[in-house]
Amino acid sequence: MYHQQAVQIEDLIVTHRSYAHALAAELLRGLPPRVAREDLEAAAELGLVEAAQAFDSSLGVLFKTFAYYRIRGAIYDALRKMTWFSKSVYDKYKFEIAANEYLRTMSPAPLAMTLPRQYAGRPR
Repeated sequence: MYHQQAVQIEDLIVTHRSYAHALAAELLRGLPPRVAREDLEAAAELGLVEAAQAFDSSLGVLFKTFAYYRIRGAIYDALRKMTWFSKSVYDKYKFEIAANEYLRTMSPAPLAMTLPRQYAGRPR
């Protein structure tokens, strides 16, 4: 019984390894170039192994659907471990980048309309 289950797990892993790599590549597109593809693929494979071990086919769910969330979660966990700052600090950083980009694209007239009235007329 145990041997048969181990073979099934191994078959799931071998069959869906390229799927895990594709998910890693998809997430890699939105990340800075300094993030190594191999690191994301390793995290994806770890998520795939965890999903294969936890999968129960009697529940009527496709393995690919079940594994999707575990693989992505493993990649996000790895990314979080790779970074030196917390999620809240990273969220503030991303907000500042978005705000700076917004302000850069605004012309002076629309920008003045978005400022509170007491600041709108002040010289720069």
